[in-house]
Amino acid sequence: MAKEVLFLVEEAAEGGYTACALGYSIFTKADTWDELREAVRDAVHCHFDLDEQPELIHVHLTAALHPPAVVALSRRHTRRMIRVVSRHLQSEV
Repeated sequence: MAKEVLFLVEEAAEGGYTACALGYSIFTKADTWDELREAVRDAVHCHFDLDEQPELIHVHLTAALHPPAVVALSRRHTRRMIRVVSRHLQSEV
């Protein structure tokens, strides 16, 4: 079960926002921040089974970055999230 899901959010060139989950194939977009938060919740609930819903959903607005920088940032955050979740799971045992 995923304990946390981290979304990187960018302002879309055509207006609004796009969100991409790190480590999962979850993508969504919306015109306003409030609509995006709701769209992220809906996307996460659709992606995971009821017994696998994450406890936390983090939505992080990023500055406009060059695509290679976004990939590097995504990998770094994914590794960090894996370490955090692993430590949390080990502490529960």
